[in-house]
Amino acid sequence: MRPRISTLLAPLLVLLCWGANAQPADRYLTISTGALTGVYYPVGGALCRLLNEESAQHNLHCSVQSTKGSLANLRDLASNKSQLALVQSDVLYHAVHGTGPFADQQPDASLRTLYRLHRESVALLVGEKSGISSLGDLVGKKVDLGSANGGDRITIMAIIEAMGWQDKDFSGQVTQGPDRLQGLCDGTLDAAFVVAGQPSQVISDLTGRCKARLIAIEDAKIDQLIKGSTYYEHGRIAANLYPGQTISLPTVTVYADLVALDTLPAETVHQLRRVMDARLKQFTRLHPALIDLTQESMRVAHPGSTPCRHAR
Repeated sequence: MRPRISTLLAPLLVLLCWGANAQPADRYLTISTGALTGVYYPVGGALCRLLNEESAQHNLHCSVQSTKGSLANLRDLASNKSQLALVQSDVLYHAVHGTGPFADQQPDASLRTLYRLHRESVALLVGEKSGISSLGDLVGKKVDLGSANGGDRITIMAIIEAMGWQDKDFSGQVTQGPDRLQGLCDGTLDAAFVVAGQPSQVISDLTGRCKARLIAIEDAKIDQLIKGSTYYEHGRIAANLYPGQTISLPTVTVYADLVALDTLPAETVHQLRRVMDARLKQFTRLHPALIDLTQESMRVAHPGSTPCRHAR
């Protein structure tokens, strides 16, 4: 007796139905961020939190990597240690164009901006007994110019050079290391520049515990620096954000960009955009630096970078 057609087709139908309902394979994303005490790390954590809460729908799993900042993050992308990275907009510009600290390298056309995130302000902190009341008072003082291999050093040195200064214009050598800013507390350091989203835990600690003061960054030469770039902007550190700071202060700002390589799968970009579009309001509540973000502000790719075009 010949078997029925339906009996022969049954296994095939099972396979077809299984294939139609099969979930995509698990995919894993690592975001390179910054120091645990900085703003990049919690911002990366906020993004991962939203993605992981919906991982059952898109099988996308996200983890956060603490790093030394923008330069380290670009290296992580290049070596595939991470798939996403937070990078200062000025550092990204130089990497894309092969300028500044990247002048001895080829322009990197593989970098893509997925989102422009929060502003980062350059804060000038001075010791309680430093005798510094303005930007011009820094000459001859012991000043920390940022971490030796960090993206903040690039921004700070742009300000220093715009003012016509050099390293030798400051007194002595500043100790490097994670505790180097503690000199503002014990008087062994007169001033320090800190590049960070606002509010910053580091600045809050130094102004509260150590009585450090914030000083305005303003000068005609600073105006020229901003006018001549596509990545620096005028900004202000809001009044009463930190202990003892009763007025808003003018400063220089950059942006934190969420960056990937052009090899990041389009489907991954699509899922990331879908989650951010649907849950932006929640994202902005996960850290004070994110509160002013809008769909429009985040989608505007920085002029110095290449916008992501492979999302569907």
